[in-house]
Amino acid sequence: MDKIQKIGNQNIENPHREDGHKHMREGKFNDAIKAYQNALNIEPNNDEIYSCIGYAYYEKRKYTEALKYFDKAMKINPQNSENYNGVGNILDEKGEFEKATKYFDRAIELNPRNPVYFYNKGLSLQNQARYEDSLKCYSRVEELAPKFSEALNNKGISLANMGRFQEAYESYKKAIKAKADNFIYYINCADALNNMNKYEEALKYCNKALKIEKKSDFIYINKAISYMGLEKYEEALECCRKALSINKNNKDAKSLKIEIKEKLKEKLYQE
Repeated sequence: MDKIQKIGNQNIENPHREDGHKHMREGKFNDAIKAYQNALNIEPNNDEIYSCIGYAYYEKRKYTEALKYFDKAMKINPQNSENYNGVGNILDEKGEFEKATKYFDRAIELNPRNPVYFYNKGLSLQNQARYEDSLKCYSRVEELAPKFSEALNNKGISLANMGRFQEAYESYKKAIKAKADNFIYYINCADALNNMNKYEEALKYCNKALKIEKKSDFIYINKAISYMGLEKYEEALECCRKALSINKNNKDAKSLKIEIKEKLKEKLYQE
C-alpha cells in the first residue's frame, strides 16, 4: 500500500509536484526532492509537498533531514495524518518504538479508516514484544483491508511468538491467498507446522517456497528441521549444506549441522 495517498491541492497546476510523484514511483529520490523543492516555489504553504520531501529523505535513510520536513509540514497543517505516520516510520527505523507508537496513534486518531497506520503501529508494538497489542492492530487492518498480505503475515508472527502456532498457520495461509508469490509466507507456514510436529506438511510448504525463490538459506533451514523431525538425518544434513552454500555465515545452519551430525552418530551406535 502506498505511503503517500493524497498529495497537494489538485486544483493548482504544479508540474514540479507531478514530476516529484513520478520520480518517487521510480525510486529516484534525489530527483524527487529537487522536483518537490521546485514545487514549493508555486505552493510554498502546501504541507503535503513538505511531507513528500520528508518521505523522500526517509527512503534515503536520511532521517534528520526527513524529520525537519515533516516538522514543517505539521506546523503548516497539524491535522494531516500522513505527517504523523511519516514521523512514526522514522522513529520506528531508529528503534524509538514507544515514541513511534504515539505518532501512529495520532495518525489513527485523525484518520481511523487508514489500514496502513494500524499496520505500522502493529509493527512497533511487535518490535516491543507487545504481541497481544499488536494482534489488535493487525485484526483491525484485516477488517479494513482483508487482502493486506503483510499484515496477515505479521499477525501470524505475533501469534507464533505467543506459541499459538495453529492460529499463526491460519493467518499465514490467508497471506498466501492474498499474495501467492511471496516465498516468506510459505516459509512461515513451514515454521508453524514444524512447531506443531507436522513435518510432512511443512516440507510441502518448503518445496512450494523453493519454486518461488531458490536461493534462500531460510527455506533450507526449515526443510532441514522438517527432515530432522522425520528422522531423515542425511536429507537434513544436505539441506544444511545447501543453506551454508547460500550463506556461509548462517549461525542457525551451522548449529543445526552440528546437531544433525550428533544424531547421525547416535543412530550409528544404535545400529
